[in-house]
Amino acid sequence: MKKFIGLALTALMLVGLAACGGGNGNGDDNGGSNVAGNGNEGGNGGGTAVEARGTIVMGTNAEFEPFEFWSGGQIVGIDVAIARAIADELDKDLDIRDMDFTALLVALNRGEVDFVAAGMTINDERRESVDFSIPYFQAMQAIVVAADNNSVQSAADLQGIAVAAIAGYTGYNFSNDVLNLPNLRAYSSPAFAVAALQQGSVDAIVIDYTTARALVNANSDLQVVMDEDVFGSEYYGIAVRQGETDLLNSINLVLQRLLDSGELDEIIAYYRSYGEN
Repeated sequence: MKKFIGLALTALMLVGLAACGGGNGNGDDNGGSNVAGNGNEGGNGGGTAVEARGTIVMGTNAEFEPFEFWSGGQIVGIDVAIARAIADELDKDLDIRDMDFTALLVALNRGEVDFVAAGMTINDERRESVDFSIPYFQAMQAIVVAADNNSVQSAADLQGIAVAAIAGYTGYNFSNDVLNLPNLRAYSSPAFAVAALQQGSVDAIVIDYTTARALVNANSDLQVVMDEDVFGSEYYGIAVRQGETDLLNSINLVLQRLLDSGELDEIIAYYRSYGEN
């Protein structure tokens, strides 16, 4: 199962941990976030560009409940709550840019956003182009199938059936590169993948466990299948442009404080049960 990552794993990250791969307790702290349009406010410089502005710009993909998703006309979630704490630390307003997951690191390196918080798995390939914060969440992939599907009990059962995954997500990369699924289909969002599953176009979805749980909570005709022996752990981090040392240090300071105080536990618990509230 997916679980909150503690201080010991944070220490491991600081000595070079590489992973596989893709509010407060009441949630009110997300209310002041602004959703910005496309543009280039982020600038191409380092910390100086951020310091000169009254805002800090977060890039995300608001299709990944409970980490970032639309609710009541605004983007909320675990990552948004963390981003607001970062903005507060820097005495900035928070602007949020919602875009395709595959465009996020491109936008970051073009200076269109200042950091990316999107349930993004830390891995070596991504580290070639960006720097990551300390890890703040331990994750694992899972399988979503129809509630009456008894034939898929493990990852091995995905061979020979139509499987959906989200382009750019760890679930897609793992299904393609590790499981070598012959009938893997890429979708642009979990919502489209769920629609394909419910319509019978695919037989299963491979996606992050916590998001899988959110999908099942919203769709009683679906169920989650786990295979912990095959799907290893991965770790989420916040991405910044390489060399943005001041910003990265500030982000790490906030993350460490949230980890140490237990506030991140509260944020995660709140947004995991958000749809039930």
